[in-house]
Amino acid sequence: MMPNVLSKTAKFVIKNMRTDSNEFIYAVATIILAHFVIGFNWLWRKMNKKK
Repeated sequence: MMPNVLSKTAKFVIKNMRTDSNEFIYAVATIILAHFVIGFNWLWRKMNKKK
């Protein structure tokens, strides 16, 4: 069985996905964009580190 907290979270996500609001899509897109910006910044700093 899944814990009750996860099922409440899943219900919240499903409820938000059924609404006409795009806030959920914007939140996911922001997380993905931040992931790439932070990742490329980390990669650039790692490759340009002075030896």
